[in-house]
Amino acid sequence: MSMRRKIKRRSQPSSVSPSPALQHNREQARKLYLEGRFSEALVVANQVLATSSPDVHLLNLTAVCHLQLGNAQQAISCWQQAIAIQPDFAEAHYNLGNHLHQRKHYDAAETAYRQAITHQPHHCDAIHNLGNLLKECHRYDEAEAAYRHVLTLKPNAVDTRNNLGNLLKERKRYAEAEATYRQVLHLRRDHTEAHYNLGNLLSALKRFAEAEAAYKQALHFRPDFADARLNLGLLLLSQGRFQEGWPLHEARQSPDCEGCNVHPIHAPFPMWQGEPLTGKSLLMVSEQGFGDQIQFCRYTALLRAKGVHKLTILCSAPLKTLFASLDGVDQVLAQGATDPWPPHDFWVFYLSIPHHLGTTFETIPAQIPYLRAAPERRIYWQNLLPQAKLRVGLVWKGRPTNKNDPHRSLPSLKTLAPLWSVPGITFISLQKGNGEEEAQNPPSDLPILPLGASLQDFADTAAVVSHLDLVISIDSAVAHLAGALGKPCWILIAAAGTDWRWMHDRCDSPWYPGVVRLFRQTTPDHWSDVVQHMVAALQRWVPD
Repeated sequence: MSMRRKIKRRSQPSSVSPSPALQHNREQARKLYLEGRFSEALVVANQVLATSSPDVHLLNLTAVCHLQLGNAQQAISCWQQAIAIQPDFAEAHYNLGNHLHQRKHYDAAETAYRQAITHQPHHCDAIHNLGNLLKECHRYDEAEAAYRHVLTLKPNAVDTRNNLGNLLKERKRYAEAEATYRQVLHLRRDHTEAHYNLGNLLSALKRFAEAEAAYKQALHFRPDFADARLNLGLLLLSQGRFQEGWPLHEARQSPDCEGCNVHPIHAPFPMWQGEPLTGKSLLMVSEQGFGDQIQFCRYTALLRAKGVHKLTILCSAPLKTLFASLDGVDQVLAQGATDPWPPHDFWVFYLSIPHHLGTTFETIPAQIPYLRAAPERRIYWQNLLPQAKLRVGLVWKGRPTNKNDPHRSLPSLKTLAPLWSVPGITFISLQKGNGEEEAQNPPSDLPILPLGASLQDFADTAAVVSHLDLVISIDSAVAHLAGALGKPCWILIAAAGTDWRWMHDRCDSPWYPGVVRLFRQTTPDHWSDVVQHMVAALQRWVPD
């Protein structure tokens, strides 16, 4: 399942220091700022600056007003003026550092934070944010030192302690991370992010009941916490508790859900929320990756059975030809070719359909196959594939943009080298994109037919898979494709960040019954045992 970190960056405008001569106007400008009336605050501050000697506190306030109004360059200029007038003005260095940090200008931001700390050694916010920056730059030892420095100065700094917990978790120091989150919650019981982060940690440690309780605590104190709702939903789905999980899974559409890229479309017709569909037209809208689309496009037949009069499916362009084989679909559209949106009664995301149809573990629509290779493509590839007794397709890397890719992808094709010890098998590379070059120049002892460069879309891949005897893949779109085609597929499942759909402790999948077999890691990032289990299984699978 997919898990998301909560990291808090503290950033606030500095207070305007009182001055007898300018106190009224300063306070008026500050009051306007705090009320969110940034343009008016800027007018007042500029009037004061125009009629008096330069004032670093007003320049700082002017800078943050400019920043709120989207005038980044003017904000930088104001902070630079303030620093030129008073080089030891820590707040200007700090606020400039925050802005540069947000824009990922890490070197300049680090310099600004360190200047603030030099001039104000106990500036805990600057030290805290420097720690965040160092963590983002993977300078973990320095980041940990910064967080711990804050805690020596301010032991009750719960946000810093929470971020230290995140750092320790990322460094796989799990016991220390858990203790740190619990210290935060001892200091502040309602710290929702600490409950959420503790839930993520406990889930990763497979302490699922405790993780569920932690997520629920986060939601108790903050019911609209989208990330906590989503991750609780994913946890429940991974346990087959679909009726509880699907409603929470809808939180992926929330604009407050960090890291989510699922955004409602702006169509001139409403999102389907479970209304009767008899005689209605429906547009299925793609979301997330290729694998998600392949897994959930299966719902077209069920939607048609619910009375949909016209069903259109929108998908990523490489899937368009393949999805034409789906039952019940009137039209297949590729993303980017929908301006304007074709008129329908409703639209719906693929992964919202199980929620609205009330899919339970027992009612998963698992009629396999539900995708088919195009006949003309099958004929084309039949003539190009080697004539061999047993042909096995391989996929060993996924798209690097996947959050769990460092865990799910294999280090290289060589990781699978023991498979070559099983005689009588011809290996065929289905690897496309990342890792494809390894099959084009394999080691001499790992002969493999590279097809990646010749696969134009998933319809080509489907045609090739239809001629294979077996597919061996990491958790990838090709694994879903093989399952949807009814082709035997063995999937290497990572121990860390295991996707919810593969559940726990199972060697099969209710989504692809009878065709998918799961080979699970027992130790995160160690694949040797998994591959050896596959070798033994291959030896039993190969006929004498």
